[in-house]
Amino acid sequence: GTPSPAAAEVLTTPAPALPPEAGDAAHASLARHALELVSHFRQGLAALPQRPPSAKELQQAATLLREQGEERARAIVTYALQQAPQTGFQMQHFGAVLGYQDAALAERARQAQREQRHQEARQREAAERHRAEQERQQQERAAAVLARLPDAQRDAYRHRALARLPARVRDMEGLVEMDMRWLVVEDGLVC
Repeated sequence: GTPSPAAAEVLTTPAPALPPEAGDAAHASLARHALELVSHFRQGLAALPQRPPSAKELQQAATLLREQGEERARAIVTYALQQAPQTGFQMQHFGAVLGYQDAALAERARQAQREQRHQEARQREAAERHRAEQERQQQERAAAVLARLPDAQRDAYRHRALARLPARVRDMEGLVEMDMRWLVVEDGLVC
């Protein structure tokens, strides 16, 4: 449809970030996004304003969009809407959002850092699970190799494994069996 008079003003006001060759389509798109951003702001207010968005609000939204991009601009508005009630501030005009811009961007950076740390932790955990699974499979293959070895060779692995253990644990058969498997791996019989 036909844009409101305030939206039409945004359409006709030159946007410094848009090159002249961007043309009417780019300006119309910016005006539409500015109107959507102001609508997002208004929907989050405790009392929905009955008046139409002012040209100043649309211009402020367009400037915020040009400076921050659509995703960050929307995040700034959302942050302002969340924070204002906590401080008792009753926002009525879009310009109030601009006072929350720095804090919103700082919070967004902290969230990105937290997400990055969580992602890195998930990757480390996945790598550890993969390493443990690889090790488990290797131990299974080593056990199979040991089972096929002649008794004398298996006994030689047992003696080598016992020799590596401290005296007080040499009689713990489970550790000996595990170390025998490690020796098979170390000797290159299993990869």
